[in-house]
Amino acid sequence: MINGIEGCRTWVSDKTLVKLARVLQVEVFQLLIPAVVGGVADSGLLVSVLLSNLRQNIKADIDTQFDRFVQTASGS
Repeated sequence: MINGIEGCRTWVSDKTLVKLARVLQVEVFQLLIPAVVGGVADSGLLVSVLLSNLRQNIKADIDTQFDRFVQTASGS
């Protein structure tokens, strides 16, 4: 899905945009505007930054869940 969006082959519904924005911790409108680097719009850069943020958020969530699991399993 993300690949299709990045390649401008797929458009998303408003519900999907809301879900993506929530996961990426950005406002919906930010998904619709290109990043501007040196005065030139670069939507690829924006997607890269957002995906990087998503990756970091997922890792943090997994680490938190793992820590909770270990604490529960050890009886702490």
